Amino acid sequence: DTEREEKEFRVEDAIQSTRAAHSQGVVAGGGVTLVELSKLDISPIFKNALINTFKKLLNNAALSADVKLNEVLASKYPMGFNLRQGPELVNVIESGVLDPVLVVKQIVENSSSIAGNMVTIGVVITFTNKED
Repeated sequence: DTEREEKEFRVEDAIQSTRAAHSQGVVAGGGVTLVELSKLDISPIFKNALINTFKKLLNNAALSADVKLNEVLASKYPMGFNLRQGPELVNVIESGVLDPVLVVKQIVENSSSIAGNMVTIGVVITFTNKED
């Protein structure tokens, strides 16, 4: 029953992603677009929020996020990592790693909202995961 629910969730997620991609298009995935956005002249807090999304993906894949981040920052867009193929730098669009524009926009909007609150309020309370 749990496996069936997991499959249903994955199918629903795929349908929603396809709808989002169809409505507004796609950009380079795997956090590469967020790293590219971090190159803009933006607040350090917002820049950190964008970069940490990329770093979390790499850490989850047991790769050195800081080293890989420097590789992506030094390369041209849309170079990044297809974590299913290995740790080599590739054109993520050509290798099929795509994110719907709508999803990336929501990430940016949410990150900017959180960063704005942090700057305005001056304090943040977070919960840490003992596994991280």
